[in-house]
Amino acid sequence: RQKFIIFGLLAGALFTGTIGTLGAHFVWENGLAYAVLSTLGADTGHFFEGPVTPDLEWPTWIVYSAIPLGSYLMCFRFLQVTA
Repeated sequence: RQKFIIFGLLAGALFTGTIGTLGAHFVWENGLAYAVLSTLGADTGHFFEGPVTPDLEWPTWIVYSAIPLGSYLMCFRFLQVTA
């Protein structure tokens, strides 16, 4: 029974880590790269400013960053419980 619990925890950590990584890549391409590079004064290259939310007119990368943040926190918790 203990092996199945460890397997489930590690599978959950792998899944949430994967979702977090894919979400972080999406957020980076959705406008975070432009925001970081333009803040640092670097060439933005092929990155674009990104869309904004219709009501608040915030950059969507700010709102979408909840996905990788939450997924990485869940992954961390899975690994915490496993150890």
